[in-house]
Amino acid sequence: MAALLIGGILWSLPMQPGHVSGTPQPPRYTATVPPAFSIKATRDALFLSGHTTSSSHERLLRETAARSFPDRKLRTGFDPLGVAPDWWQVATTTLLEVVSTVDAPRASLTASALTVRGVASDPARAETRLRTVQSALPDGVPLNVRITAVDPGTSPAALCQRELRSQQLAPVYFDESGTRMRTSAVPVLERVVAFADACRNTTILITGHTDSTGDERYNEALSLSRARAVAAWLRERGIEATRLEVAGAGSSFPVADNATRFGRSLNRRIEIAFSANSPE
Repeated sequence: MAALLIGGILWSLPMQPGHVSGTPQPPRYTATVPPAFSIKATRDALFLSGHTTSSSHERLLRETAARSFPDRKLRTGFDPLGVAPDWWQVATTTLLEVVSTVDAPRASLTASALTVRGVASDPARAETRLRTVQSALPDGVPLNVRITAVDPGTSPAALCQRELRSQQLAPVYFDESGTRMRTSAVPVLERVVAFADACRNTTILITGHTDSTGDERYNEALSLSRARAVAAWLRERGIEATRLEVAGAGSSFPVADNATRFGRSLNRRIEIAFSANSPE
């Protein structure tokens, strides 16, 4: 359990949208649309997302998932390529089987690289086993493996407290005079969701800020609206409303010079912090 907690904290890979199994799709494999596949395991679920070659390939992945992760609910976002490298089916299936030997695995495979992240009490042994998947890849595809050591005796509460102290989340930025988040906000908020899921006995503090343009009363209202927009995004992804605290600080705490356009863009932001509740 502790390993799954720390894994949920450290890595969160976005999932691609999927399709209804069996729906015909045109070929997608071209020089500009390279194949990609990702795996993510949480405490309760296994997420498989990316390109597949056929319905039989998808069936094989489902069977491998059921065998390798029998206690996880399977979520898929498959996207059929139609045409794929001849090694793609073997590589994705082998990867799924091998990463089951690591706690809280995250893996991403493309035609040019394979990246694997996870946690284990014996990282060296885990990395050795993971490198067996390289035999299914063509020559020249690098394997980037990073396994974090975790003491099996460490309690979930201690792991969460340690990660709380080390959190340095980037701000969430907004467009001028509005509550629309910039696209750069998505990976930051996905990391927030991963941490919140791993350490459920925490409160998430969401504080909105604006630049100094306009009336301060308006700025305070706008900053609160931005904080509420972020809270709504998190609720839509399963974070309980009771864990979210929102506040609007207006333009009172700038981090850059409001006299410049760039400085104002940095001041239009949301800052997110975690606060530990009573021990788990």
